[in-house]
Amino acid sequence: ITTLTENRRKRNFEGCQSVTERLLQLAPKDPRVLREVGHFYLVSGKLDESGKFLTSCFEFTKDEDDRALLAIALLERGKEIEAKNEFETVLK
Repeated sequence: ITTLTENRRKRNFEGCQSVTERLLQLAPKDPRVLREVGHFYLVSGKLDESGKFLTSCFEFTKDEDDRALLAIALLERGKEIEAKNEFETVLK
């Protein structure tokens, strides 16, 4: 996961893709993996994939930081109402 995070921060998307595939093989339901894969897809512009992984992550964790990241992904996909609802829940 650390390698994926470092590659994402450096915007090394090729490195991210190979690490992503391996992580999903090893731990496909680990919320940390789902979060980092979703975040990678978000910053690389793969918005549908991002939403899928971030939604799965939030379903496991119910963590407000994960909900906020999901809201950003929804907003980027043009789902403004859903994003607003998620943001409002985070801010309560």
